Amino acid sequence: IGQAMAEACEGKLDGEALAKARSKWAGKTVIFDTNVLLNDPFAFYKYPGANVIIPIAVIEEIDNKKKDSQTGKAARTFFAEFDKVMAKGNPERGIDIGDGATVKVDVQDHREVMREMNFDMSKADNSILAAALALRAKN
Repeated sequence: IGQAMAEACEGKLDGEALAKARSKWAGKTVIFDTNVLLNDPFAFYKYPGANVIIPIAVIEEIDNKKKDSQTGKAARTFFAEFDKVMAKGNPERGIDIGDGATVKVDVQDHREVMREMNFDMSKADNSILAAALALRAKN
């Protein structure tokens, strides 16, 4: 990502932007897709008050992009920041990232949901959708 984009992404929300985002996201659950984090490696900080969930399939896809000529820098930037977050706690239980938000890595096996929905199990996007459906069914 370009320098200007990196600086815009890295910036924390504050003031009016933080208050507006907090009122919108507080208490909600947000499930990230790979492209969100490749476009903004710091995106999980942009949902104050939310429970941010990153399916393990997303982590794996980003890991596979680290050497890619177009998305590699964003993937490496994501992992550098995410490693700092993971050092604060257990990512499977959820980690407080400030502003009332938590981030959690979903490592559950969603193959049963995928079978029920007749999803192609070889596609990571289907695994991400299955994680969202399983979470919705649980709540």
